[in-house]
Amino acid sequence: MAVLLNINILSGTVMEDPVIVGEGDGAWGFLKLMTNYVGRTPDGGYTDVDQIIPLVADESRHVNTIRNYVKKGKALTVETYYRSWVSNGQNQHGFFIKKLTFSKANWGSENNNNNQRGGNHPGLPNN
Repeated sequence: MAVLLNINILSGTVMEDPVIVGEGDGAWGFLKLMTNYVGRTPDGGYTDVDQIIPLVADESRHVNTIRNYVKKGKALTVETYYRSWVSNGQNQHGFFIKKLTFSKANWGSENNNNNQRGGNHPGLPNN
C-alpha cells in the first residue's frame, strides 16, 4: 500500500482583504497569498517568479482568525493541503489551511526588499 502525502508550506503576503462567506461553523474564508519561486530564464539563468496562491479556510477557528486579524498586506506562513472541487459546474481548486502562523516580514515591503542578498526573499539577513 502506498502512502499518499498532500502537504504544502507557503509563506508570503495577503494580496487583498480576505472574503468570508457565511456565519458560525459553516463559514468559509478565501484569500490570495503572494509568494514566489526560483524559475529559469531563457538564457539559462535564474530569477524570482511571483505566484499568487488561492487559500481556503473551512475550519471555524481559521475562519475566525482570518476574519479578526488578517487584512491585505499581512504576512503569513501556512501549512495547507491541495484540493479541487466543482461549484456551479466550474472546476475550482485551492490550498486548504491546516495551520496558520503570522510571519514577521511582509512581501514587497520597503524594509525587506532593499539591500537583500538573493533577491526579494523576506527575512534574509543583510550583509
